[in-house]
Amino acid sequence: MYAAVKKEFLIAILEPIIDKKIEDLQILNPNLIQEYYKIRGQRLDLLVKTKDEIIDVELNTNYSEEIKIRNLHYVFKLASENTERGNKYKVGHSIIQVNLNFYNSKYEKSIYTLYDKINKIELTDYIKIYNVGIDKYIKNYYNNDKKFIKGEEALIMLDLGKQRIRRIIGKE
Repeated sequence: MYAAVKKEFLIAILEPIIDKKIEDLQILNPNLIQEYYKIRGQRLDLLVKTKDEIIDVELNTNYSEEIKIRNLHYVFKLASENTERGNKYKVGHSIIQVNLNFYNSKYEKSIYTLYDKINKIELTDYIKIYNVGIDKYIKNYYNNDKKFIKGEEALIMLDLGKQRIRRIIGKE
């Protein structure tokens, strides 16, 4: 399904979200390992690997409590699968989840990490979750309420239909 996805477009979308330069990425199998037959199968929307990260990209048509819990399951499952055996829990890549929310977003962008509320310190930057309110970006874009940083304008294109994109780039 994602064989036709262009790496350049994915990089253009992901770089401004995670605020990091991506040299190259590899598209991975989005099916998570099902260890027991009673456990529900899990398929991510898009799974990619960079030099330092494994990135799960989820396209959420509605952002609800149920979606948050499902996405947390995905993050911790990925973290478990990517811990190298026999190396005292040595981590090969950090785990990043990018939730592209198309409806009912609270914020334009938020970043979650594991945080110690009592001592007010981040426990680790091994896991990061980025929630991106595509609906908020679009509203701010069309209302001229925000100046976009390089790359953010590509986020607006995620909500456009094929014909409208072709018209914008002059290919119609």
